[in-house]
Amino acid sequence: MFCNSITTVTNKILVNQFVKLPHLNLSSIKTRNIYNGSPNQDFLSFVEKDEDTTKNDGRDKYEDFNNMYVNLFTATSHQNEHISTTNSTKVNNTSSINLLNKELLDVFECPDDNNLNQNNGVPLNNTTLTGAELSTIVRSNGKFVLISKSHDPYYNLSLEDYVFNNTPSPQPLIKTKNPGVAYENQRLMFYINDECCVIGKNQNPWKELYLGNLKHRGLPFLRRKSGGGAVVHDLGNVNYSFLNSREQFDKLFFNKLITDTLNKHILSNTILDPHQKKQEPFFLRLNERGDIIIGEKDSPFKVSGSAFKIAKNKSYHHGTMLINSDLPRFKNLLKPAHVEGYKWDCNAVESVRSQIANLRDYNVLKSTSEFIDMVTKSFQLLYGKVNVPVYYCGKESTMNDEISKTMKELQNEEWKFDKTPKFKFSINKKKTGEKNWVEVKNGIIENSDDASKIGLHFNELYIK
Repeated sequence: MFCNSITTVTNKILVNQFVKLPHLNLSSIKTRNIYNGSPNQDFLSFVEKDEDTTKNDGRDKYEDFNNMYVNLFTATSHQNEHISTTNSTKVNNTSSINLLNKELLDVFECPDDNNLNQNNGVPLNNTTLTGAELSTIVRSNGKFVLISKSHDPYYNLSLEDYVFNNTPSPQPLIKTKNPGVAYENQRLMFYINDECCVIGKNQNPWKELYLGNLKHRGLPFLRRKSGGGAVVHDLGNVNYSFLNSREQFDKLFFNKLITDTLNKHILSNTILDPHQKKQEPFFLRLNERGDIIIGEKDSPFKVSGSAFKIAKNKSYHHGTMLINSDLPRFKNLLKPAHVEGYKWDCNAVESVRSQIANLRDYNVLKSTSEFIDMVTKSFQLLYGKVNVPVYYCGKESTMNDEISKTMKELQNEEWKFDKTPKFKFSINKKKTGEKNWVEVKNGIIENSDDASKIGLHFNELYIK
């Protein structure tokens, strides 16, 4: 395909008499060097003349060819003067040059600079919203991407809830396998939280978290309004939330989009040197639960977990993606499934313990912004390319009564602890002989083998 495209370019250049091309974002084009097959060269590396003529490797026979493209893509000041001498020449050549540039962009699947921002790869219509603008956009029909500038976990979870509650519901409900046909209000949100722990709506914080360690380190924990397990957030982890209709809900759909996007990136950056032993890269895949994993088949590492919410004829799938988190700091924050001497009998959702890793550990991505840019672009391509706008919002500029109310609820001790499903906790320590049990409902001990404990809050007895 590459050789065919070069032929096309050459023919058009001959027709247009080597007129100057308008700006082309060559830095985004990656391809192989035509004379030695080494990958991941910038396009200009491909067209530059090889100055090392001492090696008899056949490179010098491409000198004329390379020089032609150096002259083509690197105009001199004299050429600039010549091109600008008459407006008529400029007008006559513009349409042909624009067509050539468009074909180049299509061939190499590069973003058009007229529509994309060179700095972050998202549309130029990205805007920091005011509170009134956020309200209007969320309540109106249409797709968009929303990126939070805040790292406050209480704000970000409240913003996510605000977007979900106020997005128009599908009317009527029409089930289709083609995403975006029956329901036109898909939304994608990204946020990055300061260090904290987040548990699912139906989990037991005493069972899932080392609450004493969190308190000692000054880290908050939050109970979100969706299901799923306990996770640790920090600035190296991206949280994403994909909103869709209830009828189009598919817990695997968006994670498949993410794995496809990142695997194409992995493939494009894979080194295939014919002089070295071929090394197969690790690709992302989904496990039986729909989590994104990477690594060896028999001992994979989890890089992303998911949670879901379905209500008001809508659904959202939100997940975490570990990019460059400080994983050693996660230690002793989440409890293992079993702690010697303690037994929990409850209907609460239990976390699935997994070994975890960063995408950076496998040279997939280095920064959180890379992930956001790539997935944003895939979302745009899926739902109409650059017609899907990207908005930014901050805590101070978009705070409203509804977001503020949800933040206060998430911070409330009653929501954090007392919403835990009813459970029984037993202690049976063989070494000390300590034995006792309590039954807890809404955080309050309602029954125990020790009557003096009845009526107390469980926090008064057990914070570990």
